[in-house]
Amino acid sequence: MQIYKEVQDDLPDRIMRMAEASSETERRLRERNQIFQLIDSLARRLIALIAFMFAIGVSFFLIKWGHDWAGTTLATATVIGVVVALVKKDGDGKTE
Repeated sequence: MQIYKEVQDDLPDRIMRMAEASSETERRLRERNQIFQLIDSLARRLIALIAFMFAIGVSFFLIKWGHDWAGTTLATATVIGVVVALVKKDGDGKTE
């Protein structure tokens, strides 16, 4: 830093302020990314829960109205889909 001070007296301070500002910006970007990932994950899970409940509800009414084959097929496909989704790895190669 001494060499920079020889060029201009306030240059080391300006360099440090720039580094601090850059570090703060990087920290804020990482924090925003984490918040976005959390919201994205929660939204996907909520949508999946709503779709699951809808499919199971439709299956229940199909079976109740005498469409046993269609109701059990839909219920079975729904349960298998949920199990596969829980076991399957996400896009980053991590198990959710």
